[in-house]
Amino acid sequence: MSDQPTDLSTSSHQQYLSLLGRILIPSLLSGLIPLLLIGFFAMRGFSRASDVAEQTARNALDQEALDALQLQAETIAENVEGLLDQAIQDTFGLAILPADPELYAFFYEQHIAEIQYPKDELVSISEEVPLYREIAFLDLTGQEKLKIVNGQRVSERFLLDVSDPENTTYATEDYFARSEKLAIGRIYVSPVTGWHAGQIKQPGNTLDAERTIGSEFGRYEAVIRFVTPHINTDGEIDGFVVLSLDHRHVIEQAIHFESTEPGQVVWPDYTSGNYAVLFDHEGYTIAHPRLNRIRGLNFDGQLIDYWDNETSRNDREKLAFNWAKAGFLNETFPAAYEAVMQNQAGFTTRTNNQDITILTYYQPIPFEHGVYRDSGLFGGVTIGASLNRFHAAADTVGETIEQQQDSVQTKLWWITAAGVALLITSAILIARSVTGPIRTLTQAAYRLEEGVLEAELLDEIIERPLQDEVGTLAAVFKAMAEKVQLREKKLKATVQKLKIEIDQQKSQRKVQEIADSDFFKKLEKEANVMRDRRDKKLEGEPI
Repeated sequence: MSDQPTDLSTSSHQQYLSLLGRILIPSLLSGLIPLLLIGFFAMRGFSRASDVAEQTARNALDQEALDALQLQAETIAENVEGLLDQAIQDTFGLAILPADPELYAFFYEQHIAEIQYPKDELVSISEEVPLYREIAFLDLTGQEKLKIVNGQRVSERFLLDVSDPENTTYATEDYFARSEKLAIGRIYVSPVTGWHAGQIKQPGNTLDAERTIGSEFGRYEAVIRFVTPHINTDGEIDGFVVLSLDHRHVIEQAIHFESTEPGQVVWPDYTSGNYAVLFDHEGYTIAHPRLNRIRGLNFDGQLIDYWDNETSRNDREKLAFNWAKAGFLNETFPAAYEAVMQNQAGFTTRTNNQDITILTYYQPIPFEHGVYRDSGLFGGVTIGASLNRFHAAADTVGETIEQQQDSVQTKLWWITAAGVALLITSAILIARSVTGPIRTLTQAAYRLEEGVLEAELLDEIIERPLQDEVGTLAAVFKAMAEKVQLREKKLKATVQKLKIEIDQQKSQRKVQEIADSDFFKKLEKEANVMRDRRDKKLEGEPI
């Protein structure tokens, strides 16, 4: 059996991890992971709650905006329908009155309504304007017999035969041809007719880009013709009554609505997208903050072209806008038109050329006369609202929530950091409270291996005020060490005694071996002979 000390180091296939590490790592992991998970899920939950709150606010505001737009669109549609119905009733009413200049002049003066528009950026104008720009009586051949224009009776020498479209105000009108075969109680209604606002012929032209948008509205000219047979006292048709509704009054029903502002405005902000638009049964715009979007005629009296995919930005100012043909700009335009022509109301969302998201509500306008008879619709009204404005409140809520979230997040990070630091410190202190005494105990064990009992080291552990299993282990170890030392002393004494006894036995054995040897016996014999001679000599006997 080897008397070399045992090697306590780890073998080549083992990894050393101190007891401190064994305690510290699990303690940190078991504390840090839940703490970090709590922080993570708390922040995630708060973030989701804030997103849900903001989205809920947005949805509520979107619904509120949609409800407001629907109400405004329905109001505009009812107002336009009411104005058209009034013109129908006025036409029928005039058709049974005598074709008298004074009577027509009185009728003209009694049908007045207000229009309002901006003169410039600061000043607005309100005007009392007759509903009908022209009132005329035609004979059965289409010859004008009586005509009042802008409140003035037209001289007989300027009265024209409008059976020839070239003699009409806009050079190509065929309202007589479409009316001459009407029966009593039937009426013809023309589309919106006027020079396009991008034409010099239009008094309210919009070619001057420096002018305030809407400032030309007071000079703008366009009409909707209402024609019905005139009935004489015998109940027979003796001609036709023509009432030319000033289209500005139709535009007036829609132009003062700005969806994000309470009440009505003088003229809506075109760039905001928060305004109402009217389009007719053919998809042409007939009311818009930009008058040059409205359908109109060119120099030849032909309907002006509408935008298409190849129209340049500059040319768009000179052309009309047709909702049915504007899918190249955004598919919501023809979609709204098609829905209206199916007599359906609804809404769309789109992004305009100012990169603003627009919520648009559309509403059909029922009307079953003249060119509108086949579709049963005058057209539709759309009113848009910038969701950016409606979302302003939600954005404020979102910003407040985000600020609170940042504040809570910062506090959570500080709490988490403090918790981590406290956890690490506590884990280290706890680990050291265990490993410190064990390290001392290990040191005492090493010293005991060298044969020295470090009682002072063990007493440090045993005499701690707060005792635990390590203290008990130290006391047991000390008692064991003392017993081992005592046993070792006894063993050494016994070994020493045994060694002495063994040495004595070895000496005796060697003496005996010498005594038993022939040489020793010979010497002993010779010694005995010599002893006898000595004794005899002493006694005087002869040797």
